[in-house]
Amino acid sequence: MADGETGFGSKKNKGTVVGALPTPFVWVGEPDPFEVLPEHLIPPGELLDPDKAPPPPPSAPEKGAKQAAPLPPPSARPAAAVQFEPEARAPSVSAAAARAKPASVAESVKLPPPVEIKFDDEDPVPPPVRVPPKAAPKADPFDEKMKAQLARSQITAPPAVIMESVGVRYGNGPEIFQDVSLNLKQGSFHYLTGPSGAGKTTLLSLLYLAMRPSRGTIHMFGRPLADIKPENMPKQRRRIGAVFQDFRLIEHLTVHDNVALPLRLAGAPESMIARNVPGLLRWVGLGDHFDLHPSVLSGGEKQRVAIARAVVCQPALLVADEPTGNVDEATAFRLLHLFQELNRLGTTVIVATHNERIVRRFPYPRLHIADRRLRKLPAHSEDSFK
Repeated sequence: MADGETGFGSKKNKGTVVGALPTPFVWVGEPDPFEVLPEHLIPPGELLDPDKAPPPPPSAPEKGAKQAAPLPPPSARPAAAVQFEPEARAPSVSAAAARAKPASVAESVKLPPPVEIKFDDEDPVPPPVRVPPKAAPKADPFDEKMKAQLARSQITAPPAVIMESVGVRYGNGPEIFQDVSLNLKQGSFHYLTGPSGAGKTTLLSLLYLAMRPSRGTIHMFGRPLADIKPENMPKQRRRIGAVFQDFRLIEHLTVHDNVALPLRLAGAPESMIARNVPGLLRWVGLGDHFDLHPSVLSGGEKQRVAIARAVVCQPALLVADEPTGNVDEATAFRLLHLFQELNRLGTTVIVATHNERIVRRFPYPRLHIADRRLRKLPAHSEDSFK
């Protein structure tokens, strides 16, 4: 091949093995002396001198000459070492590096050493952030006064009601109930249930001192009723509040005057009435009904006026005879919430009712009258109301 042409002896390819075919593989093993190698597989040692032309191929043997042994099949030949070498334009990579297992991400990526944070002992520690508490709503003076007075009355207070073997009859008729024994702690809440005509209203009349029993003894606030003189009975009754099913409001008096009536009968000054009655009406949700008459009120509003009148003297015992009988269910639930709040203030509450849904919604122990007997049932009792 002449100089200037592209070939093994070319000056353009000086020092570089470039075959006639585009392949990166170069034979580096020991060539077979009897094998005629292609031009592109000439051993590299023969191409160290670019000016040296490749040796001519051996001539055909003459007739009669001894033939060379045939070459073994390619599969029986020893494996030749193959060197992986990139093309001339790429950087040289050794075969060992090409066959090496790639390093893991943790080995190939070097993370910076952890930063050590040092604190100076002399630096002051910042104080914790404190959120100021929300201001409590302003308490109603009437509510606070009632709580304080009832709390003082609860100290070593005797039971509110004790009945022992009580029986009641009207005239010469049979007893309404017989051998009734009861002990109600101060500050308790009870329902009074039973069928119609069982004696619920009669029992409530005994509790707010509207009648006396035919036999047996009753103690109110640690004192037997038999020992109270008739002239002292009104004072004892002022410790008891009563809410009736038919309200018993005075029609020609305003809402304010109906509620203030027990205080005026007790001789309270008008300054005391002016302090207590408006706050009490606001507490039962009738703050804007001061000057109205009962005739323009709804059944629920009349019942709330009756409740306010019953508690204006801050009684220790409150009895309510069917207070939810003439109102809808939503109003009945609101009335029960008022009774609950009074009970939390320390008042002993007894509510006579036939409404099973109220009893299940507001679970409290029950006093159940049936067959002239009184039983005390726990809250959530499944016993019938009949």
